[in-house]
Amino acid sequence: MDFTIIALAPMLGFMGTVIGMINAFDRIEAAGDMQPSLVAGGIKIALLTTVFGLIVAIIFASFYNYIVAKLIQ
Repeated sequence: MDFTIIALAPMLGFMGTVIGMINAFDRIEAAGDMQPSLVAGGIKIALLTTVFGLIVAIIFASFYNYIVAKLIQ
């Protein structure tokens, strides 16, 4: 296991957040009106990518710490 995955997963999740929010604002701009149904999909993507990035980082960090602790013993 490598710290690279642990570091990259949240960053990729954050990139997905930015892409989802851009999508939501593009829909508002195109419609010229603010309706929750227009932005819900973009915000959902933004939140899901953040959650999955954090989940991956937490799982890999936990396994990494477990393995390091076992090697030290």
